Amino acid sequence: MKKLMVVLLLASAVPARADVTVESRLTIESVAGTGEGSVLTETQGLRRREDRSLSLAGPFASAQAESVQSSIIRLDRAVLQKLAPSDSSYEETPLAQVLAKTAKTTLPGLDGASTPDVTWTVTSARRTDHATIAGFDATPTVLTLRGKGVQETGQPIELVLTLELWTAAGVPGAAEIRTFDSKYATAVGLAPGMVEESMAAFGVSRAAVRQLTAARAKITGTPVRTVMTVAMPSLNAMMKQLSESMPGAFGGAPQPADGPLLTSTLEVVRVDTTRLPAARFQVPAGFKRRT
Repeated sequence: MKKLMVVLLLASAVPARADVTVESRLTIESVAGTGEGSVLTETQGLRRREDRSLSLAGPFASAQAESVQSSIIRLDRAVLQKLAPSDSSYEETPLAQVLAKTAKTTLPGLDGASTPDVTWTVTSARRTDHATIAGFDATPTVLTLRGKGVQETGQPIELVLTLELWTAAGVPGAAEIRTFDSKYATAVGLAPGMVEESMAAFGVSRAAVRQLTAARAKITGTPVRTVMTVAMPSLNAMMKQLSESMPGAFGGAPQPADGPLLTSTLEVVRVDTTRLPAARFQVPAGFKRRT
């Protein structure tokens, strides 16, 4: 009887696995236009669903100004399923092939047409200011990745990527989210925690990426606001010179200001650990798989 009571006590001391729902607001500001949207991420053990919506406005907004994307990640089946409600279909990709299918995009001056000699540096600065985000007390750390060099044409190149991470302690479901992220990174072929690895697709050196990852690993707490900016002072200066020497060269399109080319902000507005229905992580009935 005593052994049974000990077993029951030990079992009751083990915290139940939490389902985690994180709702975030997404805003984008760039020289090409602006965007507003939302991101809903639901995690349940080895399963995750993400619903993302974005409305774009501006001179270079795509023909599809409104976009809605839904995807389901099944670590238990090692697949990524992208849903297309418009025609009741879905595409399924093995996780091991996700990186290979990711579109490769490069930043201006790092497009592969030339091989610029770029020196990269990474700095980290912890600020002391506070903000209440989604009910949590958050503090910021700023990571800056800077690349300077000269292209084969002799044109100087300077690129600055900044990550402003507002993190908070005591966010419900943080452990479950970190566990899923780590297992997903491993499943697609990345080292656990190397979220910045995607920056290598933009022409950033792997060595710089590793430095950025190491700097981010030292930050404690859960990100509740992430502000990413991309600035290219060398491109701004070049386009300014061209517009001054050749009025109308850009067809009247707005030219980059002295500030960032792009600023993307993802801010948490709600965290919930209510139990989620299993159907949220399944392809809806009637959807056909695209080949």
